[in-house]
Amino acid sequence: LQTPAPDVQIAAAKAVGALGLKTAGKMLAEVVKNTQLTPGVRVESLRTLASLKDAALADSITFSQTDFSEALRREANRLQAQTKPAAALESLISVLDHGSVFDRQGAFAALATIEGSLADEVLLQWLDKATTGDIPKEIELDLFEAAEQRTDARIKKSLDEIAVAGKSEDPLA
Repeated sequence: LQTPAPDVQIAAAKAVGALGLKTAGKMLAEVVKNTQLTPGVRVESLRTLASLKDAALADSITFSQTDFSEALRREANRLQAQTKPAAALESLISVLDHGSVFDRQGAFAALATIEGSLADEVLLQWLDKATTGDIPKEIELDLFEAAEQRTDARIKKSLDEIAVAGKSEDPLA
């Protein structure tokens, strides 16, 4: 991971994970926090920390969620949804309310993976906003894709209503 070539650094991080080298956790955490490295290297190091179930993962996720790199923030939110879904929900709600388009897209993808009715409630709120046109068009598809992954009957009903409304507004339909 000390080489200056990003492709080699990414391959090294993947190899560390594939080999299960748990002793590399501290170095991987340092790479994640090194803002001089490319986002790809930092993202792969964060993924490897997760695959190793390293103790530094939680701190690295927290750090990454406020980083300048959208790719690193997105991966941190995805990993938090996998490892600590209850804590992730609060973070994802904040991202959905205040994040960039890219961050919001990632937040919907992460939200779709969180089990339970709280995640369903968040998606229902956003589906309601979609019916009134209160969300950016750039994130509508991501919302719909996340909602389609859920089993809640209210979400399915809302998606059906949105589909019907969309067809009635489409002059080509």
